[in-house]
Amino acid sequence: MLDLKDKLVLALGERDGIPAPALRACIESAGGRGRSTRSRSASSEPRPVPWILEEQGSIQRLVEGGDRERMVVLLGTPTAGSTVMVALTLTEGDPSYAGLLAGVPLGLPVYHVLEESVKQAIPSEVYEREIGPMEFVLDAPAIVSASRGRARPVAGPDRPPPAAARGRKVRRSRRGPTSGWPPTYPCRWAQAAGRASGR
Repeated sequence: MLDLKDKLVLALGERDGIPAPALRACIESAGGRGRSTRSRSASSEPRPVPWILEEQGSIQRLVEGGDRERMVVLLGTPTAGSTVMVALTLTEGDPSYAGLLAGVPLGLPVYHVLEESVKQAIPSEVYEREIGPMEFVLDAPAIVSASRGRARPVAGPDRPPPAAARGRKVRRSRRGPTSGWPPTYPCRWAQAAGRASGR
């Protein structure tokens, strides 16, 4: 069972999945402190750029300004592909090299709220109220499988960060996160999303 007590939990909700307010309610009921970087979770406006590109600066500032050892990321992503994308970004760094976290392996522990270890940490009545309806709508087995496969920290005392974080020059896109999508260079996001969806 995941222990959220006294943890600083970054709640990354999705409008089409589990929204951030529901994640924060679950986190607080389990004794954790929920933080969210997204102010547009209720927006219905279509966006041409994946939200994780827009939020990388906020996430980086939050991590650098807090107690990293107490930080956990809780996702509410709606698909296996989006789960892989976000998990890669917050563990190994932005795989598209289009955002501020390109070559920055935060190594944060990332979980999805549909995982059994997370569910056990939250009071059952709160979980059923906040998450229960969407648990039957989303493809929970695929999302959980993607989370378990990609969402664990890759850097630590026994596992050094990738070469990009050890001084290797990182190639960044000249495009900003809002100047166009998709990027013209090979994108591991698309590859990872395809593997997660079985394509």
